[in-house]
Amino acid sequence: MADRVVDARDRLSRRGPGRYLHTNLAAESMTPVVEPIATTPAMPPRPRTPAPVSGAGFAAGTAGSGVAIGGKELPALALPVWMTSWPALKDRLAYFAKYLGRLAVHHGVRSPLYLGRASVPVGKGIAATAKWWWHWIRAKELMEGDKRDPRAAIAERNARWKSMGIGAGVGAAALAYATYKFGVVAPVATVAAAVTGLGVIGYKIAGAPTILDAQMPSRPLEAGMPAKALAATIDAAFEEIRLSAKVIRVMPTTWGWEVEVFAEQAIAGLVDKLDQIENKLRTRRGAVTIITDKEDAGRAVMRIVHGDPFMGMSGPAAYAPRSQTITRPAALGRAFDAAAVSVSLCRVHMGIVGGTGAGKSSMIWTLADYLTACQDAVVWGVDLSGAPALNAWGDCIQEFADTKEKARILLEGALQVARNRSRLLGQRSRPTLEAGMPTGDENWTPTPDAPALVIVIDEFPILVDAGLFDLVLSVMREGRKGAVTVILGAQSAKKDELGSTTVKAMMGARVLLACAPGDVDLLLGPGSRAQGWAADRLVPSDSVVPNDAGRFYVRAGGLAEPKLSATHRLELSDIWRRALDRMKAGLPQIDRPSLAGVDLSSTESAASSEAPQVLQDLAAVFADAHAERMPTAEVIAALCELDADRYAPGFKAEKLADMLRPLGIKSGQLGDFDGSGRNPRGYRLDHITAVLAPAAAR
Repeated sequence: MADRVVDARDRLSRRGPGRYLHTNLAAESMTPVVEPIATTPAMPPRPRTPAPVSGAGFAAGTAGSGVAIGGKELPALALPVWMTSWPALKDRLAYFAKYLGRLAVHHGVRSPLYLGRASVPVGKGIAATAKWWWHWIRAKELMEGDKRDPRAAIAERNARWKSMGIGAGVGAAALAYATYKFGVVAPVATVAAAVTGLGVIGYKIAGAPTILDAQMPSRPLEAGMPAKALAATIDAAFEEIRLSAKVIRVMPTTWGWEVEVFAEQAIAGLVDKLDQIENKLRTRRGAVTIITDKEDAGRAVMRIVHGDPFMGMSGPAAYAPRSQTITRPAALGRAFDAAAVSVSLCRVHMGIVGGTGAGKSSMIWTLADYLTACQDAVVWGVDLSGAPALNAWGDCIQEFADTKEKARILLEGALQVARNRSRLLGQRSRPTLEAGMPTGDENWTPTPDAPALVIVIDEFPILVDAGLFDLVLSVMREGRKGAVTVILGAQSAKKDELGSTTVKAMMGARVLLACAPGDVDLLLGPGSRAQGWAADRLVPSDSVVPNDAGRFYVRAGGLAEPKLSATHRLELSDIWRRALDRMKAGLPQIDRPSLAGVDLSSTESAASSEAPQVLQDLAAVFADAHAERMPTAEVIAALCELDADRYAPGFKAEKLADMLRPLGIKSGQLGDFDGSGRNPRGYRLDHITAVLAPAAAR
């Protein structure tokens, strides 16, 4: 009996993957053990040593009994589990019943489609049959060609009409008798046979229906589809686009699927063909992400997100004034799998990169919303473009610079705060006989009485062009231990945008919105794009359709896995309400020891009497022309005429724009300038006087 049990188990183990992968065998019955079906190909069968047979004969037997040959009993043949176990048989019957039920429902729902498809060949069959009948009844073969014989044709016609009449009468009588004998089944069967015959004729004679060629194929991926079907679909897509990759496991999730893939080529080849993979699978753009396995260069996980995971995403929670702390992570938004995305901002420099329409302002608003609600954080801001991203928060941004001189004073003040705190930390860390054990550690711990200082710099490349990069770099180098940190916003991660690789190296948190492919590797490091950080595949807003605006990838402490996420969207009206509430409740202030030697009062009149020469020259040009607005070309010509040494003949509009950008002055459309319908770009006098006015008042 033991030999038979071992032999049966061994036989079952060789049957390959199936519903019952192995069994627990007892003396009288076999109880199935159900295991999940893996999409991994079955392992090769282990070699078996055949039982010794003595004598001639043929080994045969049934389950539960052996056959004696030559005096020795051979192991019994193992029957399938469902034939030896009543529970297994019931499971098998239930499976087939469910399968047939699903099949019936499936084809029942699709029956109108079948009828629609069948109508095409049936119609063509009717047309072909009618055409043949008309030629036959008219004896057309006797009316055309060399055998033309009108008299014979007329006689043949009459004979054929007579034959058809007799045949129709006999058929009608037979149908009537069959209907009388068998009821409605007879005419229904007759009609079905006729339709089937006409359909066959339509296919054979008139050709296959052409309308099906124009139909869109059904979507290969559907929510809830079985793992094996999904694996087969993906493997077929790989084969069509000539990728040497194979699905080894499928894991359904609430948001889609995680598919483990083994690739015989470099995983980067899969990443480069993501657009083709999505096209073959007919998913939403950006729904497929490839994440490489750091432990296995040939293995990757392919995430397939079904539908839009961020549809209906609400705004951020309303933080009460001084209800938060910078020592806890700030909520940035939500990942595709509905997990909250939070980043620590305490003693962490952050970089935000996103092109035009990527949602960079929304990300800055989300960060400012959290920071200005903290009881232990003070926020300063710098934006030489004067955009609304920081202005919308009013005095919640306690110090704000929108000109080069104001920015210089603000950054110098931040650097002094960092140095003061570094000196205080050093004094606190030095052991003395009188002081005893120090409190805290070597880092500044923000409190309501000694808050952290966060400088948010939007459009950082303008600050670089203004020559303030070294000052920002010093703040980042010296400020982190003293809880003086910087959040930089830029449209690109190139060296001329962020100043140097040193800045990127000091960023503890990096956020990527929709950007160029090169920005991913520049900000996160070489090879990051091939590892699944696919911010370059996000589509920015086009001012009409939001597309992927506000969606991002973030790498920070505890967030090392590439997950598509979306930031909370704040409306301007929400920002005003929150800012006013927080200003009324009072904002935290930097402690006096940290502010020693810091003078920020001059930022109020930094654009004062010592205004750049170009502003004074522009004011003179507008005064001489008695104009309120002037096209750029006329401004350039007037400046060259005013001071030929300063504005050489090669002076161009780009150079003037570079000189004025740090001052917050930009060219713009002037409207119908001279009544000719032209709408040239140029400068306005009120923009220039707005910068010069503080100097005149002083």
